[in-house]
Amino acid sequence: MGHSFVDRILLSQIFCLKDRKEHKQVVSDMEIALTAVAKDPTFTLDKPASVACQSLMFKIGAKLFQSKQYPQAADWFLLCTHASFKSVSSSGDAKCYRKAALCHIHSKAYAQASAVISRCPGNEASTHYLTFLAATYQGREDDAVTAIDGMIKAPDFDRKMLLLATQLAHESHMKNLLLSVLGGLLETLKGSGSLESELEGMTLIRCMIRIATEMTREPDANLATVLPTLVSYLQMARDLVLEAEAKKSANLIVKDISWLWRTAYNLAIRGCSGWDELVVAELFSCARQVQLCSSILNEITSFREITSQHRQANQEQDILQQLDKLTGLSFVFEVEQLCILEDWERIGKVIQDATESKTTISLETFEAIADLLWVRPLCPTHVLYAALEAILKACLERGSMDCDRFSRWLRAIVSILLSRNRHSDREKALGYVEQASDVIKENQEAEYPQDERTWLLTTSYNCGIESLQITDLDHAKRWFEAATLIARYSQGGESRAQQIEDSYRHLLARYGQRSKNAT
Repeated sequence: MGHSFVDRILLSQIFCLKDRKEHKQVVSDMEIALTAVAKDPTFTLDKPASVACQSLMFKIGAKLFQSKQYPQAADWFLLCTHASFKSVSSSGDAKCYRKAALCHIHSKAYAQASAVISRCPGNEASTHYLTFLAATYQGREDDAVTAIDGMIKAPDFDRKMLLLATQLAHESHMKNLLLSVLGGLLETLKGSGSLESELEGMTLIRCMIRIATEMTREPDANLATVLPTLVSYLQMARDLVLEAEAKKSANLIVKDISWLWRTAYNLAIRGCSGWDELVVAELFSCARQVQLCSSILNEITSFREITSQHRQANQEQDILQQLDKLTGLSFVFEVEQLCILEDWERIGKVIQDATESKTTISLETFEAIADLLWVRPLCPTHVLYAALEAILKACLERGSMDCDRFSRWLRAIVSILLSRNRHSDREKALGYVEQASDVIKENQEAEYPQDERTWLLTTSYNCGIESLQITDLDHAKRWFEAATLIARYSQGGESRAQQIEDSYRHLLARYGQRSKNAT
């Protein structure tokens, strides 16, 4: 009797109650109605009616969630799991429980969230992720770590969940949890075999080693647990380095290799003061094995020695040219590796070796080195200067004159010298400008760029005035002579050169008189 109208009555009740402001009363009325249906042994709400009621209540909850009314939304989501809907598969209940738990997390009711999550199936990654959130916010690090492990093992695991978990783990300052998350990310990279995965894996391992190293310095550190973990990370890094070396891609992680062996070695030295002997021995072993992979730079030096020996043993011009080319490439490759390591002093030595080499090193070699250094913001000025100076020396001494390239590098080196604003550097800059003026004069047919001529002219003239202002008459004379010569071979020619000479005489008379008055 009247059973055929129950579904309509329930839907009507939901429509009537959803906009009422007395939320607790609304939920209570809905629970009374749904419980009455569930307890009636003579009646079962059919599947279409159940789905209709659940869909409507879920939409109400979603709308409240979007408006950030999280406690109210959680109640509507939980109503969707009522026993009165037993004709519908319970597989959809997990989704409603998770939505309700998420509402409680947003409203910072973490205990309620944990209670709701416990009613979800334990084999779903989403459930473990919510467990991780609730445990992390409550400061339950062990439970959060367990949730991460369960999430990774779940059949529907998605790596994006770990990426989201990384930020929260970092913000929570739970180092064991962060190590667990990073370790999970590292596991997802195994077996991919791609270069990007190898580089990302090395980055993750370095982060894990840093965190574990910090943990060893904490006053209450459990070294019996932390040290084996740290050693295992270093071993993982070593294995990754050896794998990269086997694939001939170790040059891509040269900087990581250098950092790894130094870190392992420093930890071993530190451990000598009280750590377990086996741990210290393993740290030294890791440092030695990783350091062997950094021998690539030594191999470059050995390669140059071999080419030098072959050069002495051969007199055929074609072979000598090939050996010279290989030697030049070895210098470029060595500088590239040292740039990765940011070993600027060694780069300076390499440039010096290339400049003094008995082998004919091409201009292109020095230009390639300068290009590598030019884009490195941390490269010291004196190292870049050495490379630029080598280029100009190669241009002037080896007959490799390309006015366009020469002017480009000359402007760079003169700008560096003038920016230092030291007397010795200004002297060098003047020497280079004088060399440039000679090049312009001797190569009148060559296309020395007009904009570079103009820059040289302006720079020479301004530096001449600055020298006059400090009564450095000798340098002023040389600057103006250079400017006059450059002007003759620039736009305006002799008339412009005459203007500069007139200006120089006028300024010399004025500053000379001022100097006499001062004395």
